Amino acid sequence: MKTSNFKRHSSIKIRQADKSDCYLLATRLRQQDLDELEALGVTPLDSLLHGLRHGVECYTAWENDSPIAMFGISEHDGTAVPWLLGSTALENKGKNLCKLGKKYIQDWLTKYYYLENHVHKDNSIAIKWLTYLGAEFGPKAYLAKDAWFYPFCFS
Repeated sequence: MKTSNFKRHSSIKIRQADKSDCYLLATRLRQQDLDELEALGVTPLDSLLHGLRHGVECYTAWENDSPIAMFGISEHDGTAVPWLLGSTALENKGKNLCKLGKKYIQDWLTKYYYLENHVHKDNSIAIKWLTYLGAEFGPKAYLAKDAWFYPFCFS
């Protein structure tokens, strides 16, 4: 791995994602992310590979020579969709993750008028983080594959 491809954000380094990142991270995702993917009927590996293949932008966050998250922006039916899947290593990265998240959301909002996605109703960590980043949540949750999700957006 070439370190020149990294952008450093405190102890977290960001670089363009590649296929090997998907395989390294898929077995290390946080339980909340695993629960959300299971509710959608998607495996962790398939979800990460989908983000890599279909993302307009796709990055991997690294710390101590290990991937700790993949994130990016995809387009679906003309809508920009921000996403992030992370390992348990994110749990003690609150301040850095919040700064980093705001930077990317602000950058994407200069390219897209509107960003939207959904979050599992029980994913309290993601909901708290999205709230900090400025997400607006839809008034109603919706049912998908026997699980409830909240729509959210940035504008």
